Amino acid sequence: TQHGPPGVGKSYIAEVIADAFFSGARLEINGMDLRDEKQGLNKIQGSAPGYVGSEQERSLLTKFFKENPRGGVIVLEEADYIHSSIMKLFVNMITSKEFVDGIGNKFDTSRYMIKINTNQGQEFMVPSGMDEKMNWEQYMARRAALVENVTIDGKTVERVRQDKLDSAFNSFIEKIVQDSSTGEDMGGAVAQEAQKLKRRMKATYILGPTREELEEVARFKMAKELASIELEYGVKVSITDADIIKIVDLDQFDFAKGFSYVHGQIEEKILQYVRGIIGKTEKELHLKLVETKDELGKKLQALSIKTDTEEYKYNFPQDLDADKNPWATNQEMKKRILNFASGMSEHLKGNAKQIMETKELLKLKQTDWGTRVVITQLGTTGNGKTEFFKSMAKTLFDDENALLELRDVKSPQDLQNYFRPPKGIKGADEETDFEKKFKTRLNSGGGIILLDELLTFDTKNPEAIRN
Repeated sequence: TQHGPPGVGKSYIAEVIADAFFSGARLEINGMDLRDEKQGLNKIQGSAPGYVGSEQERSLLTKFFKENPRGGVIVLEEADYIHSSIMKLFVNMITSKEFVDGIGNKFDTSRYMIKINTNQGQEFMVPSGMDEKMNWEQYMARRAALVENVTIDGKTVERVRQDKLDSAFNSFIEKIVQDSSTGEDMGGAVAQEAQKLKRRMKATYILGPTREELEEVARFKMAKELASIELEYGVKVSITDADIIKIVDLDQFDFAKGFSYVHGQIEEKILQYVRGIIGKTEKELHLKLVETKDELGKKLQALSIKTDTEEYKYNFPQDLDADKNPWATNQEMKKRILNFASGMSEHLKGNAKQIMETKELLKLKQTDWGTRVVITQLGTTGNGKTEFFKSMAKTLFDDENALLELRDVKSPQDLQNYFRPPKGIKGADEETDFEKKFKTRLNSGGGIILLDELLTFDTKNPEAIRN
């Protein structure tokens, strides 16, 4: 069992253990769901043979053991509320190294760890019902009263006093047994049952953080946010440790509100600082975009493509109303464009400059729906040109199928592989695979059209390219 106030890292420790030893295999169960003996046992063991649903193997543990045969961590959150018979079942899984579900499936539990989290003992650090603010000095005084210094391997370390740990552990066990008892006064039976559980469980207490530890948390969070700014905007921001400590200002916190509040305050103060940087950066980028757009407009206005019969001029598109721009109100797309660089990095390595340039085009498209986003990739075979667009499809549309490819179009006749012929010609009533895919994407938020192997297109015949 691990005791301590909320927010000190009891759940996080289970995550770390699962990642380090069990490839992330972790099952989290809330004790509030196991208060009732019958319902709780049905949830973790499943129905017995003959009962409705027994053949469906509804047991949480059965599913977890089958999916993770090499072991894992079972985390019992808010364990104070678990019925005593259910708690004994979990403890027996460790001592007997076996679990049997409702329909008789047996599992070897020797490779699994059970971690029990409880807030019992939190009053040593964060007193309940405290009306006044608890400042840093008061918090540290309570922390100092909870620990003692011991020497281990020649080093002096802090350790929770044994009497305090015993008190927290006893409160936890007695609460479980008493809450589960049916009689008004179980007396000796309660004490006896509590002693059985105590002999089979090990208790630890997670202390609240020191100033140095909280400052380290602040530095880590700040570094993470600034790295994100550099990745998203290409802007590197430097800041000293002294400035981070000044921004966070730990002395202003009310520690009576608990450590989840403390961590939330650290994050909020850092985000306020970061938002200021982002606002300034986006304003500068927007000014550059406006200049670029004006220059681009002039160039495109003058662009013309000549053929033997006609002259086709490109007219720079006018802005459309916001209600005609599906990206203007699509919050999910806004988020994907904002996080485009980090999203691409999940699927693609390198190409940072190209990713940032593409992001700026997408942001322009978002504000001006008339803008046509055209990206040309040059390079040798196998250097990742197609992979870039596949990654883009997954980042923007969460679907690699959002990439629509046209290839091997050497003449207008080759277009029939992608588009059906005009009415009156055989095959005009049958949609091609490309048209079906295109229609699907129209109903799914759009996509990316890739003209692959462009050199195979008939450059001697401009009509082919125009088509």
